[in-house]
Amino acid sequence: MVTPIGLNSQSDYVMAQKTIEISTVKHKATAANIGNHETPGYQRIHVNKSFSDELKRLAANNRWEEYRDLNPSLSVDDKAPMLRPDGNTVSLEHELMEMSKNTLEFEFAADYMTDSLKRLQTAITGRVQ
Repeated sequence: MVTPIGLNSQSDYVMAQKTIEISTVKHKATAANIGNHETPGYQRIHVNKSFSDELKRLAANNRWEEYRDLNPSLSVDDKAPMLRPDGNTVSLEHELMEMSKNTLEFEFAADYMTDSLKRLQTAITGRVQ
């Protein structure tokens, strides 16, 4: 098997890519939750817990090459408490906090990827930009 060379083979870069992908899915879920916070019977959705568990397992075992194959999916948050008599389980305050946290995670990963590309450009050209 040929070992890939370059940014796409760097574990940190792969993790940053996956973090951006996860952040996008989380943002869609949070936006849906916020948009439906007054919809009777709406059940809060989130990134599937099994995905998070699998990601943690791979990170703990330093199996970054398998990160690319993980795909986050959404599911109903069955642990979210019913907040209203109509069965809605969305807390607007919680969703706004989640959106803020997710934004920070996305920005960190995007900044990391940008810096990685700048370092690669510097290595190729020999000039600091």
